[in-house]
Amino acid sequence: HAAFAPVTTAVGKSEVPATAIKQASEELIGFMAEMCDLSSCKYAEHGTGKVDYLADFVLAMASFGKPANKLIRVFSTNIDLCVEAALVRLSQRPRADRRPDVVLVDGFESAILPTFNMGCYRREMASFGERCAIYYWKLHGSIDWTYSQAIGADGSGEGEAAYSDQSIIVRRVDGDLLDKLANCGALSSKQPNANKRIVIFPTPAKYSQTYTVPYMDLFEAFRRTLEEIELLICIGTSFPDQHIRSAIRSFVERDNTLLFVVDPQVKSDKLKSIFGVSRSVQPVISMGFLQFVQEF
Repeated sequence: HAAFAPVTTAVGKSEVPATAIKQASEELIGFMAEMCDLSSCKYAEHGTGKVDYLADFVLAMASFGKPANKLIRVFSTNIDLCVEAALVRLSQRPRADRRPDVVLVDGFESAILPTFNMGCYRREMASFGERCAIYYWKLHGSIDWTYSQAIGADGSGEGEAAYSDQSIIVRRVDGDLLDKLANCGALSSKQPNANKRIVIFPTPAKYSQTYTVPYMDLFEAFRRTLEEIELLICIGTSFPDQHIRSAIRSFVERDNTLLFVVDPQVKSDKLKSIFGVSRSVQPVISMGFLQFVQEF
């Protein structure tokens, strides 16, 4: 009858040092990042290893209706970079063929070291002109996110080296740019020991971190969006996260909403068990995403 499982460092009859647990955790996160890297297709027997079909899907969605002030909102629990790569592909088209043209809004400000700011999502649509804006929220973080510490009054940095509410999320960069920025005073001198740690939510501090920045803000953006829209397409998910299931259930309980699920393994009976009987929940589109895009 405990609220959470008891925490122990004992495995069988052996005590495991906390340092070994921390090292194992870091190695696991590194392994997850490698498995979600753009080159990870070499480990998989399925798929094409390309993002062209993702780009085709975005382009098809952007082609509906008038291009001005068009907004497509994408929420992902994935931590990979496939959607970003698909948008790069679209940006590489000849200028004359960029119809419709798309722009990615992913919460990062443009700078020498891009910094995450939820205010990016409040940018006025008129500023995009005739381009279609793709607003992209990564609810569980990303393999290209890391963090730095806030610069304190003495320049040494606030808080501990571990991730906290005071941490500032930035994009991971190649080389020693972070060290150079710290040396010239642009970043706090109190940086994490491993300044390329990956920010993936939730961490082992899952229950408390659900209420911290930016995890809470990302989920709140998802919940508020579901209160505004009428059409939701869920692709390749078995809905493992309770808070996301609850938000979608509230969505399908509204009038005049439609939920489509594209997944070859999810059955309609499972959707009924998760979301109840609702006219909003449409029959499952039982096909892989590549086939779906071709049919679409």
